[in-house]
Amino acid sequence: MNDGPWGALQALVGALEQVGAIQADRPAMLLALGRLADDLDSADEDPETAALLRWLGDGNFVPLGQTGPEVNRGICRPHLAYRAQHLADRALPPVLAREYLPTGVVRTQFPVLVSIRVDDEEQFFIGLLSTAGLSQSVFEIPVVRRAVSAVFDDADVDVESFVGEEMTDYLQNYPLAELFATPTDDLAKRIDALVDSAASSALDVFVRVDPRTQTAAGLVYLPRERYSTATRLRLQDELAGELGGSQVEYTGHVGEGPRALLHVVMRIDPDADRPSYATGSPAQRALREGLGAVILTWDERLAENVPEEVDGTELLRFASAVSPSYQELRDPRRAYDDLTHWQAMSPGEVVVAAPDPRTVVIYLCDDSADLTDLLPVFDSLGVRV
Repeated sequence: MNDGPWGALQALVGALEQVGAIQADRPAMLLALGRLADDLDSADEDPETAALLRWLGDGNFVPLGQTGPEVNRGICRPHLAYRAQHLADRALPPVLAREYLPTGVVRTQFPVLVSIRVDDEEQFFIGLLSTAGLSQSVFEIPVVRRAVSAVFDDADVDVESFVGEEMTDYLQNYPLAELFATPTDDLAKRIDALVDSAASSALDVFVRVDPRTQTAAGLVYLPRERYSTATRLRLQDELAGELGGSQVEYTGHVGEGPRALLHVVMRIDPDADRPSYATGSPAQRALREGLGAVILTWDERLAENVPEEVDGTELLRFASAVSPSYQELRDPRRAYDDLTHWQAMSPGEVVVAAPDPRTVVIYLCDDSADLTDLLPVFDSLGVRV
């Protein structure tokens, strides 16, 4: 039985055992990163990957586990509850990416997975990027600095120029794990799109789906003043519904610039059929339009549902006159019907409308009344409403 106090005690003991294994194996895991870097150098492999392993081992990575041929350390120790054998059963993901790997010892269910192949042998490190690593310049982090350089080359922009500084700001605030995982050509398109839309502060969304890591990541850039808890939740729900995601986690960033950033990570079914969300694709443009509608205010949605010939001043007066509780209850598409009745009514006048067979709306101008007075049928039933 795993329920009740005994189950909770077992879970606590298991978590403490995992933490103990992490602490005991931490020096060996960091040492293994350095040795793998040396092996990559000896095998004449990509020098940036070797430099990345040394960078990770230099205080920029918090290892939780390591698994590979005849090696299982930290949370990957064979006698512990955590199992990572499935990692070797599929194609290697990017050298560093977030993966759906609940560990039970850290809050996130999407830790960082570092994947290395040397001499046809695969090694996996599970952990977290440290605060020191996350705060470093993108021009200094191995592998990332190469991608950043390619982005500037593709745009043919000088780093020291005004546009270059704008691009640098977007890249520096880009989630670091996403910089590693996003293909360089798509990263260049994303930064170019952000620079182009910066003046209008319009919503932008970029999605990366990776069946290999069972994850999808969404980056939503929206006007800073529109970012709120309610808006974030609606955006998360829309993204999860679009991508068929679960176990959603988010990070929000509201800086001094005109746009806030919502970074959403979720678990996905790796075998599900879904369109390509590459930047500029039809699916990406449709998603951007859909999320753009989500962040509209009630007034803006009302304005979208009225004919062009309607007097804007009258519409604004109506929108400012209704209460927040009315806005919560009334769909803006129906609110225009209310406006047309309200404009034609005189004080004390009562109008009853039936916009559809199942709905009755009663309008009473500048007065209040019991519903029983307006619909006497309630009185005949012996109730007063």
